[in-house]
Formats: sequence, C-alpha cells, structure tokens
Amino acid sequence: MTGINIQTMRSFLLLAGLLLFASPNFGQKPIKKPVLPNKNTTTTTPSKPSRSYINGHEYVDIGLSVKWATCNVGASSPSEYGDYFAWGETQTKSLFVEDNSAISNRRMPDIAGNAKYDAARSNWGGSWRLPTSDELDELISKCKREWTAMGGVNGYKVTGPNGKSIFLPASGCYKSNTLGFAGGCAVYWTSTPYEKGTQNAYGLIIVSDGFERSDVPRYCGVSVRPVSD
Repeated sequence: MTGINIQTMRSFLLLAGLLLFASPNFGQKPIKKPVLPNKNTTTTTPSKPSRSYINGHEYVDIGLSVKWATCNVGASSPSEYGDYFAWGETQTKSLFVEDNSAISNRRMPDIAGNAKYDAARSNWGGSWRLPTSDELDELISKCKREWTAMGGVNGYKVTGPNGKSIFLPASGCYKSNTLGFAGGCAVYWTSTPYEKGTQNAYGLIIVSDGFERSDVPRYCGVSVRPVSD
C-alpha cells in the first residue's frame, strides 16, 4: 500500500473528501475479507490469547490504566474489521453523511460509558466503553508499535509496557456509502468531543508510517475498539 500518510488521511477526513481518490483502494466495496500484506510489510503470528474476559469479550492488560479489548466491535477475531459507527451512534449503517448524523453540530460532553451514545457500552455492555482522548494519548506515548500483518490483514501490533500486545487492523473508514483506504489505514473513535466546535470528535488515525490522535468529522464511519477499567 502506497500513497497514504497521516497528512493524506487528515486531508481526507477534515477537508470533506477533497483527496477522495488519493488511494488506489478508495472506492472499493466494503472489505470484510483479509487484505494481503505488501512486500514491505512484516508478518506476525498471533500470540496465544490471554483468555481473560469481561461480559463475554476478551481483553488484554498491556500495562496501561485501562484494559484493551482484543477485537473491534462487530468482529470475532483481532484481524477482522468489524462494524463502523458515526460518533455518538450505537448502530452501524450503510450511509455515512452529515445529514444523517445523529449528533453532528450538537454540543456534547464526553460520552464514555453512556449507553445512549457509546457504541462500545451499548453493544458489549458490562464495563466496556470507548477510550477517552487521554487514554488514547497513553496508548500512543507508552506503547511500542509495529506495522505488520495478522492473518493476512495489515495493521499495527501495539505492545504495552508489560510486553503484552493488541492488534489494530487497518480497517479504513467510511464516507458516504463507500469504504476507503482499507488495508492502508484506519480510524478509531474516542469518547471525547473536539473542544473547538461541534462537528468533530477525537479519534486515532493509523497509517503505515504514522499513528496519531486527531479530530475527525463525527459523521464518518470508523472502527470502535473498546476499553474497560
């Protein structure tokens, strides 16, 4: 996968799709099957699962302030993309546009643990919730990361201070009814609204050469990786 970097992704997300065709993968139908790694991608074998569960969903304690789930909401394995959600919505859908966003342009508090708005809490129950912006910053600052592939799917192996790890697949993101950049990037929601306005919320943007927190339009359809205290 070439032609995708953090700046490209931020431009795509923040400038209403002006770089819509920056990636050769944009415009594909939703990808549920594995995306083969490119020749410059290393391959990792999944480690044995920790077999630790909360409300029926597996997690790994990677040595941070919260436990991180091993799978995205809607996925049954770490390498599956799972479902896509607009920020503040708890059900997936086929069309992601500003006009059908439930809380775009609406001033909101942090939604962590609020089952009405938090897709992790609503779908998984128990103590599962979206990570806050601060918890995402902790993941970024305290963990080692490696762009790799698991089960033929590109993504990041994120290793915590205690040596245990999770895998974040490059699941792409939705705008309108099209999944773009799958296999080359991903966006993951936090529970924290962007403080400068009411149209965006914070998320994690990952590409093969970058990994950072940024504000993302709330109506975009992106992945959810739950955490628990």
